[in-house]
Formats: sequence, C-alpha cells, structure tokens
Amino acid sequence: MPQLAPHAIVVSHRRLDGWCADPTALLDWLRARVSPESLKAIATSDHTDHDKHFDALTQIAESGLIPQPLDWHPRETLELARWTQGHTCDHLARAFACTILLIDASGPTYRDAMEPTIAVLIDSCLALGTETLAPLVGLLTTVAEGYESFYTEVPFTLLGLLMAGAALDAADPRLTALARHLVAHEEASDDVMVDPKSWLLGRTRFDSRHKLWRSLAAQLLVGPQPLVSIHERLRR
Repeated sequence: MPQLAPHAIVVSHRRLDGWCADPTALLDWLRARVSPESLKAIATSDHTDHDKHFDALTQIAESGLIPQPLDWHPRETLELARWTQGHTCDHLARAFACTILLIDASGPTYRDAMEPTIAVLIDSCLALGTETLAPLVGLLTTVAEGYESFYTEVPFTLLGLLMAGAALDAADPRLTALARHLVAHEEASDDVMVDPKSWLLGRTRFDSRHKLWRSLAAQLLVGPQPLVSIHERLRR
C-alpha cells in the first residue's frame, strides 16, 4: 500500500479565488507535537487491534505520509477518536485524527460523515491556539477544492472555511465574498433536504454535531452583515 504525502493525495475540482490551499501545514504542526500517549489514546478508541492502529498512527506521525487508500488500520480508530468530547478531550489527538480524515477525503476515495468532522476540527483548533488557524484555513481550502460539486460536504466545507477565516482575522475582506458565495450555493441547490426547515444543516443526515456548528457560528460569525446573516440562517 503506497504511503503518500498530502499534496500527492489531493484532487482539485475547483479553485476558490483568493484562497490558498495547503494540505500539509496543519498535519505537520500537529504531528510535531502529538505524543505517543496521545497516539495510544487514539489507537484504543477501537476495541481491537490496538497495536496495529498504534503502529499505523506512529508511522503517519513520524513520516507525514498517509496510506492510500486509508486502510482499516488506522481509519477505524481515527473515525472513532474524532467523536471524543468533554473537559477531558485531548484536542491535539482529536485534531490529528480529523486532519488525517479530511486529507484523505480530499483525495480520490469518497468519504462521508465529513460535515461534523469539520466542525470538530475547528473546535479543537480553537482550543489549541492561534498557531493552528492559518494551517486550518489552508486545509479547509484544500478540502473545499477537492470535493466534487454535487457532494453535500462542499457547502459545509465553505462554512468551515468561513469560520476558520473569521477566527484568524475577522476583518479579512475575503470573508464577505465567501459568505455570499455560500448563500448563493445554497439558493442554487436543488438537493432533497433531510430537514427542509433547517438552512444548510438540514442538508445532511450526519447531524450529531449540529449543536456545535451553531455554537461555533455564534462565536465566530460576528461583525460584517454577511457573516451575521449566516449565523442567523443557522439558528433557524
């Protein structure tokens, strides 16, 4: 199974004007800091094969290379570790898990359930500090450009990018255009909604982190009216 650098995994289907994709920086920041204890915590999220999961995670942390396709070891335990929460949450471990999943999802193999994964990653990066925000913006730009246009993950990635960009610099002039682009994307969509009464969030059946999405919007989407309007839409 080939081990590939993030830039060799990414498939680009579009360009977001004014935004620079960076599939590598956040993973590099995290793997420089993640401890063996955190990797063991991720590995034990699954009930079996702890050693196999740990070995695969250690290889990624040491090399920065990700198996393609992402095998059961460590994909299963990454998918479980991303759901950790509460005051004891290891945000470094959770962000590491989410980052690998999102890099993989920006490649040729479709992965679902990425909508809540994006919210969880933003939450952990905010907890880890401002150093993570520019790399987070680069990764979310990568993912937004990587999904095909008809996938439901596209508007959620745009929303995540809007939030990460606002956390990095609320006065960034690109945010207004991005917010308008997101609204236009939703208005043009003819997808069947899971919940027609819930703007954007009603588009996906992966609804376990809708409360987190709304909380992040209340925290980050302030200031210029286009950002506030996104927050108001998500509250409905």
